[in-house]
Amino acid sequence: MADIRYLTIHHEGVNADSTPQMIDTYHKSLGWPGIGYHFVVGQTGKVYYVGDVATTRYHVGSQNPYAVGIVLTGDFTKFWPLPTQLAGAKRAIAYAKSLIGHPVQVLGHRGLPDQQTECPGLSFSGWKELLL
Repeated sequence: MADIRYLTIHHEGVNADSTPQMIDTYHKSLGWPGIGYHFVVGQTGKVYYVGDVATTRYHVGSQNPYAVGIVLTGDFTKFWPLPTQLAGAKRAIAYAKSLIGHPVQVLGHRGLPDQQTECPGLSFSGWKELLL
């Protein structure tokens, strides 16, 4: 836990409200041991805690040991998440911070070092402040 520096915001990148089980199945098809995130936030705002924040998950490559992953279902390349989903993400961030117990940065996936991605979507700069 002492190594965690980031809460990393992701978007699923598909136009669907996928379940944690669907994401888990997809990640296993990539050869990962399971779902790569710690939290999944659905479009209704429901938050799923799917991986202990004290464990390393597969969501930001070389930065995995230093980051807790929060994914919002859907594709935010052009559109913002729904207000309900933003509220759920804000709750997930607050809860993750309480578990970690020391200050961390909240960044989009592409904001972490050594990341070559558009995740969590090109619209992230517009809605990031609503999460803080």
